[in-house]
Amino acid sequence: MHLADQTVPYSPAIPVLVPGQKISREIAGFLFDVCRANTGSKIYGLVKSDGELCLRVVQCQ
Repeated sequence: MHLADQTVPYSPAIPVLVPGQKISREIAGFLFDVCRANTGSKIYGLVKSDGELCLRVVQCQ
């Protein structure tokens, strides 16, 4: 799967994922850890679906 939106943790506002990039386990784990840390950091590019945070992705074949 490839990312459909830019994903940017704030702060420091440096993109972790950009459109078209393949999502690795390491990057997904990092984003999960940032969410779980509950430090007040926001991650722009995540969307809510049924109350869960999700990444918008496209499948490539």
